[in-house]
Amino acid sequence: MYSGFQNLRFVASPFAGHPLWIQPGAGASSGAPASHQASGKGEIRGFDLCQAWEDETHSIPAKVTGGPSPFRATLTVLTAEDAKERLANPADPMTPVDLVRVLWLEFSTRFSILGQELAWEHPGLSKSGISNYSFVFSVSLDALGKKQSFSFTLPHAGEGESGTWSVMFNAVSTR
Repeated sequence: MYSGFQNLRFVASPFAGHPLWIQPGAGASSGAPASHQASGKGEIRGFDLCQAWEDETHSIPAKVTGGPSPFRATLTVLTAEDAKERLANPADPMTPVDLVRVLWLEFSTRFSILGQELAWEHPGLSKSGISNYSFVFSVSLDALGKKQSFSFTLPHAGEGESGTWSVMFNAVSTR
């Protein structure tokens, strides 16, 4: 999956607990109000579907019945307390320990209820659709303040899957 958020600017938050909020558009000149959440767009560029097994000798290959289709994504500013609550899983490799001042963010897909952005079936056995994904991460306020591009990766593991989330912040010229 690939997702993008266009022309975001981090601005001072009006509320304690949130060091920054997100202003969509081209910044203050856009007239768009700052908020704790921004919307983006995503697409599924590649996937593998597991086969199902009727018994130990008969497998049923999966057949795509819908998609892949574009999806909505969100980027939400969290308080440190909210981030720590979401990261309470001891198996999660991201430990919420702030060694420097950070902005906590949560990335979420916003797939439809039926998961129609990517749907499949194992003929004669089952039908399914893609489920939402989300992850919490922090970004140093110093890194954001430099207005330079930077990136990092985070490992993840879940129900029968594992991989790496790659996060990129691309600085845009203010001219």
